Amino acid sequence: MIKILLSAGHGAGNIHNRGGLYFNEGDNNYYYSLILKTELEKYNNVVVNLVRKNINDNPQINDRSKMGEGYDLYFSIHSNAAGSTVRGTEVWDSVETPNKTLAQAICDATADLFNHNNRGVKHREGQPGFNYYGELRFNKAKSAMIVENGFHTNHDDCLFFKNNHELIAKAQAEVIAKHYKLDKRKIEDEISSWAKDAQQWVIENRVSDGTNPKSNVTREQLWQMLYNYHRRVNGNG
Repeated sequence: MIKILLSAGHGAGNIHNRGGLYFNEGDNNYYYSLILKTELEKYNNVVVNLVRKNINDNPQINDRSKMGEGYDLYFSIHSNAAGSTVRGTEVWDSVETPNKTLAQAICDATADLFNHNNRGVKHREGQPGFNYYGELRFNKAKSAMIVENGFHTNHDDCLFFKNNHELIAKAQAEVIAKHYKLDKRKIEDEISSWAKDAQQWVIENRVSDGTNPKSNVTREQLWQMLYNYHRRVNGNG
């Protein structure tokens, strides 16, 4: 099971505008994280969680970094700022736990989709051997990266990001799925939206592996799930 944590950068409202021409960056990052989560959950054997579970959440940078523990991928969602003519995608990969292959694939696919400059994968140290960016520094996820989806100070980039969440999310989810060798769910395996929280709960509590959501349950399977839960709550699971 691959575990992914999506961190929508910044927080809600005008205070988190960061110079965006057509959106507050923190708001746009949050709304995009919901779409990316949906696209990733179209694959088997993946659990996707959010740092910002609602739009008003805005954990401190150090707290965000701590949340990465236990995850295969910490994926931080941002857009960039510069002069109005500057365009492009760049990915800041972790100095401590680099994953150049995935970071480059994300950067390539995103830049191609925006049809703008590919600014590449970058690393920035603070102290030697440690990340400058607090969200990546001491992050215990197996891979951690910050993805700058274009420049929100540029007219074309800002509008493209704002108006194409599903298109971008599909492309980035495909790259992540390919990297982790995740298969797309068959229609009969797709989880209903109202059951997603329950599916995540049974996986995290080792009651069930969360697969085959539409299949009938035999008595012995039900017995096993109840037994798993019993062992879990009594500290034996």
